[in-house]
Amino acid sequence: MLTSVLAFACLWVSESSILRTLGSVVVLGVLLGFLLCPVFIRPSQGLRDKPATLA
Repeated sequence: MLTSVLAFACLWVSESSILRTLGSVVVLGVLLGFLLCPVFIRPSQGLRDKPATLA
């Protein structure tokens, strides 16, 4: 996640406004996806009650 943010953040220093816009949109999307991931991916209720097994 961090490498994606850094790679596209490098586009912010470019001369082209299209590359700056692309970099900002991708960086914000990656950061929002990382921060909202626990909200979107929740374990189901059945998995919380079962003990962990090494199969």
